[in-house]
Amino acid sequence: EPLQKMANAHDGPSLGIGPRLLDLLGIGAALLLLLAWVTLVQWWVFDAVPAVAQLPVLDNRGGRLGLLAAALVAWLLLTAWNAETANTSSMHNFYRARLTRAYLGVGNPARHLDDMPMSAPAAPDNPERVSDVTAVVPGDDVPLADYRPELKGGPLHLVNVCLNQTRGGRSGLYNADRKGESMVASARGLEVAREGAPFLLQSGLDTLGRWIAISGAAAAPGAGAYTTRGWALLLFLAGARLGYWLKVGHERAFQPASRLREALRGSKAGRLLSEAMGKFHGQSAASWYLSDGGHFDNTGVHALLRRQLDFIILADCGADPQYQFGDLENLVRKARIDFGTDIEFYTHESAGRLPLPTDTQINILAPEDLRNLYTARGVLLARIRYPEVDGERRVGTLLVVKPNLHWAPDSDGLGFARRNP
Repeated sequence: EPLQKMANAHDGPSLGIGPRLLDLLGIGAALLLLLAWVTLVQWWVFDAVPAVAQLPVLDNRGGRLGLLAAALVAWLLLTAWNAETANTSSMHNFYRARLTRAYLGVGNPARHLDDMPMSAPAAPDNPERVSDVTAVVPGDDVPLADYRPELKGGPLHLVNVCLNQTRGGRSGLYNADRKGESMVASARGLEVAREGAPFLLQSGLDTLGRWIAISGAAAAPGAGAYTTRGWALLLFLAGARLGYWLKVGHERAFQPASRLREALRGSKAGRLLSEAMGKFHGQSAASWYLSDGGHFDNTGVHALLRRQLDFIILADCGADPQYQFGDLENLVRKARIDFGTDIEFYTHESAGRLPLPTDTQINILAPEDLRNLYTARGVLLARIRYPEVDGERRVGTLLVVKPNLHWAPDSDGLGFARRNP
């Protein structure tokens, strides 16, 4: 998250050098790589005579250049349409396996010592095979369509994802401050907004582990509002690619380009070039580039406001050491723009006039009060004013719990906090 904010040109003058520095580093690294390839080609065409003198076809510069061009064309023709290589060559599957094993595998009954499906017999004195975080076994992951914890008293789980877009769609325009759109995955389908109204896409659900990995894909060339050319180049060249390409089909694309252009965009080379250049066409393409939901809304509340819920609890645990409430500010702004919904926070005095239960010990603070780490103990409370419908305006409540320090922890904890702000 700090790296993303460093890459964001809109995070204030103190970080203004961030985007420029990233652009210079990324472009510089790309130029060095290009120089290396040009040098290699030049050696092959002009100086490789002793190495290939025995082959008649390669005893002249034209033959060596023609062979190189033929090899390049053959590689493109043979591999260009294996578009899934863009996903398999990234770190997505590695990341997905670790998250699946660490979190979802905990509830896998097959991991009990007595009946673990391992090649070697299970042994009670060998806990390493249970705690191994590198091995995913059957039963660790579940199909997203079958993941319905609400049917047994659990929550309705909505997985927050960002659909990247840095190029215009139907109108030729896009939100330059967002460079992405909100997307939600659940057992009911993939929910994406189109012209203010959501729609459900039933294909591409895959597994819960897949979508958890996409939702946490923070290090990706496409990073929503944080996307810059330098950021994309650096992560692409470094191989730090956690994002995921989802093929939705030409008929699902929103005002797509021609079939040929869309096919080129969706090919392996087209996808890799999009990541390297930080260029994504959003819903107007037949292949969508997905990344961390925090690249659009780090709170996850945006999708809940669309549903106009009466009561929402937010655990605001984003990196915010100075208590600037950047994620809340982003949520308030997008709620007003996208839904015509106003979020107004109570002060301590105004909250005192609310008809709250007298037997509770909840202390309601204003956002500026919570910045005092050692004395502020309380929560934030806001009124959600949804847009008017037939002259009536629904009102909801947002309760924000944000971690902070106070004098209650032991001195060793407080001392560590002071040395490591």
